[in-house]
Amino acid sequence: MGMIGYAKAGGEMARVFRLLTATVGMLAILAISAESADDLKLPASFRNWYHVNTMVIDKGSPLFEAMGGTWKVHGRRPPSC
Repeated sequence: MGMIGYAKAGGEMARVFRLLTATVGMLAILAISAESADDLKLPASFRNWYHVNTMVIDKGSPLFEAMGGTWKVHGRRPPSC
């Protein structure tokens, strides 16, 4: 019976260890992947650009080989408007 108690305790400890390991791993990934946006240069007229359309080009499309993926289309009004 002592072995069964050990297996139960080991199972719980293993679950807690996996949870802690996953948490620390995710925090490490987030810390490494977070980059500073200080060098990001937006266009001067950035606030005048509007989202026009979103397209998803999947494997069923003839355009997939050339430009497959998700496309977000933005546009702005000409200065004369």
